[in-house]
Parts: sequence; structure tokens; C-alpha cells
Amino acid sequence: MLVVEEPVFEVVHLDDRDSWSARSYQIYRDAADEAGVPLLGLVERFRSRREEFLFVDAGAHLTAHGYALVAEAIAEALALDGTAPSTLDAGASM
Repeated sequence: MLVVEEPVFEVVHLDDRDSWSARSYQIYRDAADEAGVPLLGLVERFRSRREEFLFVDAGAHLTAHGYALVAEAIAEALALDGTAPSTLDAGASM
């Protein structure tokens, strides 16, 4: 299992560490840590690429490019964990 932190515009672009979203990230991190479940944080990855068009609006709605960045991060995390398949069988059920 992997918990993925959803990036939101206000935290990525405004660096608003006191917002409800920023505080909720800490709640998610604490809960994942307490449960022993790895959490994939995406805020710093998004901040490092904030000049790119990642959000449709000033909320949590990502562009296709933003979703591609999320997928890339998940694939990297699963590969590091050793749980990502090396090949996908097109006929396999998901």
C-alpha cells in the first residue's frame, strides 16, 4: 500500500504553510506513519516545477501534465519498493 499526498495550488504556488491544506498534509503524514504505511509526498516535486502548467485552476484540479507528474512519482516509488511490474500484460485483469 502507498498513500499519495495530493498537491494543491495554494501549498505549491503560494507556499501557504498555515492553510487548511498544509495542515491536513501533516495529519495524513502522521496517520500514515502511525499505520506504518509509506506516504509519497508530492509537494516538493511540484514546487520544484511550479513554473510548469500543473493546475487547471487555483485548487487541486491538475492538468494532464500535472497528472503525468503524479504518475511518474508513483511509478518511481513503486520501482524503488520493488512492487512495480517490469512489464504489463495487456490481457491481465487489474
